[in-house]
Parts: sequence; structure tokens; C-alpha cells
Amino acid sequence: MGEFEKTIAAMEQDEERKRHNYQKWEMGRGAAQCHLDKLRAEIAEYEMLIAHDSQAPIILELDDIDYLPDILIKACIAAKLSEKELGALCGLTEEQIKRYEKDDYQSASYLNVRGVIFALNIKIQSGKFLVALDTLEKTPITIDDLRSSKSRATRQKAKITLTHKHDNQSHHANNSCDETSISSHPLVNLTNSPTKSKS
Repeated sequence: MGEFEKTIAAMEQDEERKRHNYQKWEMGRGAAQCHLDKLRAEIAEYEMLIAHDSQAPIILELDDIDYLPDILIKACIAAKLSEKELGALCGLTEEQIKRYEKDDYQSASYLNVRGVIFALNIKIQSGKFLVALDTLEKTPITIDDLRSSKSRATRQKAKITLTHKHDNQSHHANNSCDETSISSHPLVNLTNSPTKSKS
């Protein structure tokens, strides 16, 4: 984060570049600020997850089904479970959970995804699904289409993907900064539920 701040500060002081090509300078300045804002948001989100009381419910909001893997990963972090512990709860190995988190659960079977959801005790509250029959495409869907659907959504809205390693309390974050947007990821919002969980 310090490098982005230094870069922005240096750009602000570069009066010659501003005069020479202000539009290019502004685009570069905006891109650097975009990445800085996202990094700050990711750190704040991760810190909120690891600070969450693992005995209290947490509400994770999802506006796009392509981001279901984010919900699974964040729920696991909030529950203070390692990949090994989560795997044991749903009949999978630590290596499987790590692989699923790395590839956004693309290699996981539907049954294994259900197992993770069940192990994390994730439930839908008044969930609604829009079936857009008016725009239904009558063309076959390929596996590549399914794998790229999240990439297309990412180009529309900045994506935050968190993976976790609870053994050493470190984390990874994949930054994707849309060229025309500097807003934070709007798809997954987290709020703490006031309701206490069962002991």
C-alpha cells in the first residue's frame, strides 16, 4: 500500500507531466488511486472477517451467483476454520479445499459445493432469483462460457477475491481494477448480524 501512496504523491508533484498531457496523467493518477482504494478495502474487509466473533452469525450479501465462491471463502475466514478443518467437516481433504479456493470452486462438483455450504451452516434468508425468460438465449452453453462468466462480471464491476491461510494468519488478494471505475466491489457486502448463534 505504501508503494501506491508514494506513486500517487510523486504523480501529484509532476507538474511537467500534467502540462504535457493532462489527460494521460489523469488516467494514470486515477488507476493508481483505484488500486490503492481497493487494497485498503480488501485489508479492511479481511480484518473485519478475522475479528468477527466466530460464535455469532454474519450476513453476507450476494448479487451475482458467480460470486458464490467468495461467500464460501469469507464464511470460512469468519468461522476461523483452516482448510484442513473445513475439509474434515465436509468429507474433503485440505488439498481439495485449497484447490477449490484457488480456482473459485470451478473444479468442485455440485455435491462438494453443497457439502461446504452445509459444513459452514450457510442459509438463505428470503432469497429471490430472477429468471429472465425474456432474454433467455436459445444457444448451447459451453464449459468455457461458464468459466468465463465470472471474468465478464469482473470487467463490469471490480472484484475482490480473498483466499486464506489461517495457519499463519496471512491472506492473498487478487486485484482487478476496472479501467473506467474506481469504486470498491459492490457485489458482496458484509454486515454483522445482531442475533447470537447457537452454542
